[in-house]
Amino acid sequence: MAYLDFTQMYPSITAVLLIGTGLYSVFVERRGYHSQNLVKEARVAKYIGIIWMTAGFSLFICGFVWRNFIW
Repeated sequence: MAYLDFTQMYPSITAVLLIGTGLYSVFVERRGYHSQNLVKEARVAKYIGIIWMTAGFSLFICGFVWRNFIW
């Protein structure tokens, strides 16, 4: 019998959403800013996307460590 604990899925779902929004910021928003010649905004969108993706990967790794080694 499979046991699904939805509270353990929340960090993984959040990590996927963080990575997805980071990719959106890096690729879609930055391209839109470049097409409008908004260089500073494009640079900020890139940095925000990188921060979101880093937070997502970190949360995914922390959740994995928590589920497998600590809990």
